[in-house]
Amino acid sequence: MACFAFGVAWQRFYHFAPRIPHPPEPLNNGSATRNWPLVKQGVGSADYNATSFTPDGRHLIMTSLMEGVSQPFLMAIDGTQKRNLSSKEQGFNYGFNASPDGEWICYHEDYQIYADHKKGGQKRHLNTGNPFDFGPSWSPNGTELLFVSGEHYHCHPTIAHVTSGHIQTIAQRGGYAGVTFLLDVDDFHEGSSDRPVWSINSKSIFFTAQRKKAMELLEISPGNEEKQLTQSLEGESHYHPKPSPDGHWILYGGHRKSIRNLYKQHLETGLEIRLTHLTQGQAAMWAHWQPQPAAKSSPITLP
Repeated sequence: MACFAFGVAWQRFYHFAPRIPHPPEPLNNGSATRNWPLVKQGVGSADYNATSFTPDGRHLIMTSLMEGVSQPFLMAIDGTQKRNLSSKEQGFNYGFNASPDGEWICYHEDYQIYADHKKGGQKRHLNTGNPFDFGPSWSPNGTELLFVSGEHYHCHPTIAHVTSGHIQTIAQRGGYAGVTFLLDVDDFHEGSSDRPVWSINSKSIFFTAQRKKAMELLEISPGNEEKQLTQSLEGESHYHPKPSPDGHWILYGGHRKSIRNLYKQHLETGLEIRLTHLTQGQAAMWAHWQPQPAAKSSPITLP
């Protein structure tokens, strides 16, 4: 089983230190957990949001603030050949990422979803008719986008087929605002967006929603009934689901007894294993599985 990384917060401070609790090889000092230095990224005229690799590892993608407007860029891995992928009428955008084959990009611009070829010139608006579309992500097979759509704090998991433009809202979040709180005290930015994610085979999605008096983790595929994966006490919540690379496990956070810990659940048997054992005043957030070789994606041809 692949290892995973996560961040731990202390008290009310933004001090999230990346950790790898189960590395694939022993560390030199024999410790099972390595604490990496905290690195802060400043926000300047051309520095906004994180920089990441395209799935093929050959380019970097990022968004930069240019005269107060966030715009998407593609560049070589050494930082050269930086190219602005936006058009002249580009609005404020982020949530920028590349398709599994690295040939296409998607993002939300002024809270509307767009897809375009990495070379530009094929920008397509996937129009839901709603004022708030947020956080698109490519299906592992590279043919569809998953995002939330509706109104701010009242939006639901939605799938759009990039080629046909067909759009379907496939689940309701039952009053859940889609934000999980990472602090237990008031702060100007105390929440983290809790978005739906694809299954590894692109056939279903995992999402969190309010069911009765708790925020539960669920799975659903288009045309089928949802499957509730957690059974919570009143007031408990779950957040940030991530399927394992082999598709057999789901990793997620759980806010139980006022402490945020990480859990994984075996999807075939329902076996749940607690992965962190934090105490009051700490929180485990933003867990990620160690990547495995990506599945082959299907090419996109726009009509």
